[in-house]
Formats: sequence, structure tokens, C-alpha cells
Amino acid sequence: MIGEDNEKWWSLLDCAEYLERTQELPRGLSQRWIGRAGESGEVRARWRLHYSGQKPLLARHDWIGADVNATDDLVLTADGARMRSIVLNENDFVGFATRQILHASNVVRAPELVKPGDAAKMAVATCFPQGVPADLQNGPMCKRLAAWMREHFPHLREISDATLLRAAGRKK
Repeated sequence: MIGEDNEKWWSLLDCAEYLERTQELPRGLSQRWIGRAGESGEVRARWRLHYSGQKPLLARHDWIGADVNATDDLVLTADGARMRSIVLNENDFVGFATRQILHASNVVRAPELVKPGDAAKMAVATCFPQGVPADLQNGPMCKRLAAWMREHFPHLREISDATLLRAAGRKK
């Protein structure tokens, strides 16, 4: 879709299909990366059909903790609000995908080849793109990272907290 500013804007589904085609990501993971793109502040997003006709940009805080459903064209914010007909700037999104997802997609393609330490570093980078919050205690952090790893690296059944803490830079 080309907006009045002559820039191309992609629907959530366009973005998901782009990631599935170029990065070989499954739909669920591509939707999470769309959310991360909005959360990063690097990708401009707005409503395709805004009631005011001005199509303002969405605020970065709207994306934090949001769930994306590209198939249903829906973003469910952390506070339960539903946003439909969202479009993302094509150039911003492709740049984000190139910078942020390239390494992740290589891991997703061959998870059985990933060593536990590398998988833990990927979990930290994905779960905490801005870095691990200093006030987050080790127990909850390890629990969140372990849950992410069980989902993305099922062959790594047991991963120690020590490995997760090293990946997060909290243990030598």
C-alpha cells in the first residue's frame, strides 16, 4: 500500500509473510518479531484507516507487551485494547528485519545445531532487546529465559540457571 507520503506501508500480514519468505520463520515467531519491531521504536506504524483521516503514527508504548495476530489484522495491547488495520513502513521494517532478525533466523533454521550457551544468548537478546533490567531478580529472569528456550529449542531439555546467568552477563 502506498500512502499519501509516497512511502510504502505494509499490513501486519504483509510483514509476517515477508519474514516467513525471507527469514523462513514460522507464523508465530514472525508475529512476535513484528511486535518487537513496533516496540523497538525503529519502525513507524500507523492505522491504515484512521477516523480523523490524518493517520497518526502509533506510539512506541502501544507495542510494549502487545500480541500481534497478522492473520486477523489485530494487535492486542498489554492493557487489552484492540488495534486493527495497522500498517508498518516497508523500508523501516525491512531494515529492522535485516539488522535484528538475520542472526535469529539462522538459529531457527537449525535449532539442533545450537549449543546451550549460544541458545541462552539468543534468549537474552530476544526476551530483553534493551538489555536485562538491573532490577529484575535472577529467578524470574531465568524462568522467563527457560520458557523461551523450551519453545524455540526443544532439544535443549535441561539448561542450567548458571548458563542463563552467564548469557545475561550476571555470572562468569
